[in-house]
Amino acid sequence: MKNRVLIKYILGEADERERKRVERWMADDEIHCQEIECIRQQLELGTKRYRYGLFDAKEAWISMGFQVQNPFRVGLCSGIAATLLLCIGFGWWSRNERVVLATEIGEIRTVWLPDNSRVTLAGETELCYREKFGRKEREVNLSGKAYFEVKRVNKFPFIVNTSVARLKVLGTEVQVESTGESTEIWVLCGRVEFIVRDGNERVILEKGMSAAYRKGEDSLRVTRYDDVNLLSWKTGVLKFDHTPLREVVARLNAYYGAHVNVSRDWENLELTVTFHDVNLKEALDIINRTLGIHLKP
Repeated sequence: MKNRVLIKYILGEADERERKRVERWMADDEIHCQEIECIRQQLELGTKRYRYGLFDAKEAWISMGFQVQNPFRVGLCSGIAATLLLCIGFGWWSRNERVVLATEIGEIRTVWLPDNSRVTLAGETELCYREKFGRKEREVNLSGKAYFEVKRVNKFPFIVNTSVARLKVLGTEVQVESTGESTEIWVLCGRVEFIVRDGNERVILEKGMSAAYRKGEDSLRVTRYDDVNLLSWKTGVLKFDHTPLREVVARLNAYYGAHVNVSRDWENLELTVTFHDVNLKEALDIINRTLGIHLKP
């Protein structure tokens, strides 16, 4: 498989035919999955060397071990590099000047930033900021999910950069989830300005409001939310009040990464229960005893 096609796939630039071709190739052999992950890591490393106005696509491409055979490919590299910078975040983060906080799968980590703001990172999340982060410059790059408790500093908003958005947080508590293609935010306290990077759209969000944007969509989606389990990944607590069993199991599947199925005979049974730091088997045992049924992991 040509690296050019793999890179387009990683960046979401592959057309339908190329996407299916890559996915068939990955399904053929586990080694192929490892190869594409290696290319992804090389590309991410390349962006860490980026500095605005000084990016040389050909030189960077060669430094990452790829061959540039003709002018067309140089142009392609430039386009991919520009797109990649959007995926990773804006600004220059040099190795000597940035702090990187990262979590593994299933890990939850709470950290204090230099301005006394507190951030809780979900699993597979990366948060980056400059070493000079402080009272006058408070800007982070986020990939993954994080809960921010931001210390208010007049005139200096707290900025969260994601792949598709720029969030100005004004002394508040928010949850942000960012992927390479989308950003979603939930405001638990205070106010946030949500700015879409590839357009002029922006909106002010207040407590109880949520906004989401996916790359390529026509508009920013703003809603009000009422989800008592929004922070269950952080607190370890899941609450249900007269909730249909199908919704309870859907939440448990998402929380534990499981695939529990519910019989149609049981899916409308209602459940009122609070789970606190229990594993999936314990949760299912409680449900089975409460409702007199037999769900299996």
